Amino acid sequence: MIDLLDNNGTAEYRKLAYDLKDKGITEDMYTAMLDKQLIGWREDRDMSKRIETLLDILFHTFF
Repeated sequence: MIDLLDNNGTAEYRKLAYDLKDKGITEDMYTAMLDKQLIGWREDRDMSKRIETLLDILFHTFF
């Protein structure tokens, strides 16, 4: 898994974002996967804010 404890994570998030893009994974596809893996995440206010931030980083920050 991604080791984000040794730094601020920017390099790891950038790498993950580019890997997703190279594989053709869209934000909608990634969100659908999260819906299957993290059932109910949208109803949890804290979790939904965290995931929305992650989606923003992965699909909007580096491109």
